[in-house]
Amino acid sequence: MAKRPRRKKTKEEMAKQRKLRLEKVKKGIYILPALITVCGFGCGFLSIIFSHEGNFVAASQMIFVALLCDALDGAMARATRTESKFGEQLDSLADVVSFGVAHAILLYERFGLSDHPFWIFPLLYATAGALRLARYNSSDIGASTSTRKVFRGTPIPAPAGIIAAMVLFLKGYAPEDFLDQRVVIAFVLVLSYLMVSNVRYPAPTLVWSPDRPRPFRFLIMFVIIIVFLIYRFSETVLIMGAVYYLAGPYMGIQSLIKRKKEARDEPRENANAEISDSESSSRFEDEPDDENSL
Repeated sequence: MAKRPRRKKTKEEMAKQRKLRLEKVKKGIYILPALITVCGFGCGFLSIIFSHEGNFVAASQMIFVALLCDALDGAMARATRTESKFGEQLDSLADVVSFGVAHAILLYERFGLSDHPFWIFPLLYATAGALRLARYNSSDIGASTSTRKVFRGTPIPAPAGIIAAMVLFLKGYAPEDFLDQRVVIAFVLVLSYLMVSNVRYPAPTLVWSPDRPRPFRFLIMFVIIIVFLIYRFSETVLIMGAVYYLAGPYMGIQSLIKRKKEARDEPRENANAEISDSESSSRFEDEPDDENSL
């Protein structure tokens, strides 16, 4: 029996098939950042389980994996141009668990804050993190993450990294050997306040794409940081966190000095402008009229 010849597809049919294939690829690209976000959420959940089991090193390690996922999902979405409201909301919900609730339970279990009424301070930390993310999603939504230069208050991953690094630094020691409980409570209160404060902190875009890029200097600093992270991970993270937390007050002081200088120079500029205007008007009055002179 002879085979029937295949009918050649028209240009419209080929274009329709190509469009369907592209839509399938695009759906896959949209799913990829969401999968990374869900992985970060899972790491936060595992951190909670490890904290309850008393394995605080593994709990801190899961938090750092969640931090890596939090950085990768946004970078992946921007690189593939698949940023969406759904992704932003999912990322915020994952951050509440991975960097809010997980850290509150880690503080509760590791630093002896389970006794009454000390449990209220981990709760305060988790609440501050949720409020910080809610404010970010509501009032700071005018600019995208890729173009934002400053944050109001510290982003929630900043205290998360410091707490996890502190737990790793104290690995093998009892908390009372290095830190008094009152010091831990004061530390938690400061971190919680700075998350919901109006202190301006630099966004990561200022680091990765500064206004005056210096690629060679950036490469040298990046290599040095990687080397220190390999050999002294927790100490390097704590130092980097301290530098970042000091950057906010430093930026505030710089902005205050700049505003005072502008306010001091403004009357002088206005006086100079008035003098120049009066000189130009008097020069115009002294010049003879050409028609009258004739």
